[in-house]
Amino acid sequence: MLKFEKLSQDRKYKDDSAMFHLYRTKIPGGWLVLMRNFDLGGYSDGGYGWGYGGATFIPDPNHTWDGSSID
Repeated sequence: MLKFEKLSQDRKYKDDSAMFHLYRTKIPGGWLVLMRNFDLGGYSDGGYGWGYGGATFIPDPNHTWDGSSID
């Protein structure tokens, strides 16, 4: 089972909610990082909206990356 950790990020909407969500999990040789966004588009009853996402591999054999950006 993959155990994802949610990463914090500074991209926010005006209501201070996250513009997208980032997650990472340790896998052999590095990290699997996922980004997703899902907007219900005004469907407050949980109807269908739109969304997008993606995944990438970050090589880091010793898993030293703490999940933050380099300043």
